[in-house]
Amino acid sequence: NATLLDGAHHEVDSSINAFEAATRDALRMIVDRGAVAVIEPIMLLEISGLQHLRQIFVDDLKAKRAIVDGDDPLVIRAFVPLANARISRCSAA
Repeated sequence: NATLLDGAHHEVDSSINAFEAATRDALRMIVDRGAVAVIEPIMLLEISGLQHLRQIFVDDLKAKRAIVDGDDPLVIRAFVPLANARISRCSAA
């Protein structure tokens, strides 16, 4: 989101091209200051079950840019970007 704090309309100087150029300049200033963060939706995924397949699951999740929590030996918990979390079967607890 962006908020325009000040602006004015002028019959001669106010064109679509002028506003687009001003927008590009403002975005460049924001990026140069490091004030931009790209945020994507994530999903908490919990996998429990066959322990001998645990490493296969973990490797697959990491390939999907997931952040895997390795504290619990019985349940794999991972934060997976929603774009990469294609699930064919699941059940709700």
